Parts: sequence; structure tokens; C-alpha cells
Amino acid sequence: MIRRLGAGAGLVLVLLVGTAAPAVAHLAIRLDIHAPQEGARVGRRVDLVIFAQPTLAGVDHTTFTVALDARPLDPTTGRTTAVPVPAIIAVSTTRTVVLDHLTPGKHQATVTYRPDVDEPLTRTSVDFVTTSPGTPNDRWLALLVLVAAAVGGVVAGRTRSGRRRPGDRRGGIGPVSPPPDTAPD
Repeated sequence: MIRRLGAGAGLVLVLLVGTAAPAVAHLAIRLDIHAPQEGARVGRRVDLVIFAQPTLAGVDHTTFTVALDARPLDPTTGRTTAVPVPAIIAVSTTRTVVLDHLTPGKHQATVTYRPDVDEPLTRTSVDFVTTSPGTPNDRWLALLVLVAAAVGGVVAGRTRSGRRRPGDRRGGIGPVSPPPDTAPD
């Protein structure tokens, strides 16, 4: 068929087929947030776990920045900074950013990175809620302390009421006096 149409028509046909093929997106590396999960209820301290997902392009690392509620953080310390602080992550590794002393309520952690030098900045984020007044573990610890104090009070009360008084003849260890009817003559 191409011979009948001529060389020019064959070129047009090749261009049409070549441009009609779906475009393949070039994504060199992808950063995923593994923790906390979207919508999770967490305590006042949470680990933001970032994973560098390898893709077919073969890039071995990228730089990224982290923000909490649109405020930049230092990925090494988890503390708020005036400007974004870049960090490097290698492919197939995780980086953990400790988010400490969070206020109760809704929060959003955002990771910004460039998948490759010729790619635009990409953002991935996760929304989560910090519980109040503390973590569920804090509430269990408070309950445990309360129960221990109650048990301690009951034991102390029984011990006080169970003490022998001088002249008490209920038995136990103490001075032994002869029974009244066997007094020596």
C-alpha cells in the first residue's frame, strides 16, 4: 500500500502512527508517605515515614523538603524552620521525620521533591488527626496508675486493720504466755 501512495504518503502515515501512540510519562523516582496513614488518629508524637519508590528511569536518589501545616521543617530534627531544608533520599530507602509535640487537631504533612532534573516539583501529602489530650497509650498509663493506687490503698487499709495490738491473743508470732488454767503452783 505504501508503494502505491508514494514515499511522501508513507512518511505521513509513519508520523500519524507515531503521534497516535499514547504518551509515556517519564517519572524517575516517586516518594510515598508510608506513615501516618491518611485520616489516622495519632498521638502527640508521630513518625512521618517517607519511602523512595524506584521506577524504570533508574534515578538513584532525589532531594526533598518537608512541611507540616504549610510550615517548613528540618527533615533531620523535625523542628520548624524559616525556610525549607532539603534532604537527600536514596531509591528503595526510607527516611523518618519525627513530628513531636503536635497540638491536638487536624494536620497535613507535605513532602515536596523533584523526580528528576527535567521534571517539575511534585508534592505528596497526608492528612491526619492528633488526639487530645495525649496518645491512647497515655490514657492507658493513667488508668494503670489509678488502678495501682486504688489497689495500694486497699492493701494498706487491710494491713493497718490487720496489725496486732499489745495484749491481743489472736495468735501469730509474738510473746507467748501460758494458758490461764495451767499456771505454775
